[in-house]
Amino acid sequence: MTRHTLCATLFVPAICVAVEALSGPSMRATASQQPASQRKTVWDGVYTAEQASRGRTVYEQNCADCHGTGEAPELFGGTFMRRWFEDNVNSVFTKMRSQMPLGQPGSLPETAYLDILGFVLAENGFPAGAEELTSNAQQLAGILITEKSGPGAAVPNFSLVQMVGCLAQGANKAWVLTNSSEPVRATEPGDSTPADLKTSESRPLGAGTVRLLDYPLLGREAHRSHKVQAKGFLIRQPNSEDRLNPTALQSLADSCAP
Repeated sequence: MTRHTLCATLFVPAICVAVEALSGPSMRATASQQPASQRKTVWDGVYTAEQASRGRTVYEQNCADCHGTGEAPELFGGTFMRRWFEDNVNSVFTKMRSQMPLGQPGSLPETAYLDILGFVLAENGFPAGAEELTSNAQQLAGILITEKSGPGAAVPNFSLVQMVGCLAQGANKAWVLTNSSEPVRATEPGDSTPADLKTSESRPLGAGTVRLLDYPLLGREAHRSHKVQAKGFLIRQPNSEDRLNPTALQSLADSCAP
């Protein structure tokens, strides 16, 4: 194992042309089924300072040569929140343990992955607590990754999102989503499953307009005036309509009529 491999694919860039599949099972459903009183967030002190200190050592030995030099995506700051916003800590742990080091997934001790996770949380500004992170999947799934204000905050800029709207061609032949809903975080850049599409079908249209950046969207002519689900990287524009760098587009209904 080289020092350049551990953590090499833990986080994706904010926007990329060739999107890495964000694979690995998520425990979001398990977490959402827990009573609100039992759910924690990363702001509740879910790791210890000692655990993060150990994680720093392992990180410096195995991760820093890539993630500290720009050779691999950063693990801290806005990159972390864009990737994991409203997901849970078990998703991060599962991705680390199942996919790293590259070519030797799962070859480190389980405690090493937990320690690195504690260090990553610390470096992202989440406070330490009195108990260490453990490998209990249900407990990790009950720790939500949110803004300090709690669940329900706006999706961070440059996040991978999905939304519903009416596909139309606006001024200068630009493709837009009219009556678009508020964006929600997406976990996969490609086409959605039938179950996910069914959920999107029931989402009401909104009042926004989002411009789809130039991209060879498969079937866009055939989906003109359809209610669609669009996925892509969100680009907020303070003084004009938001943009979406799209990664997938699927029809939900052949009309946008109520």
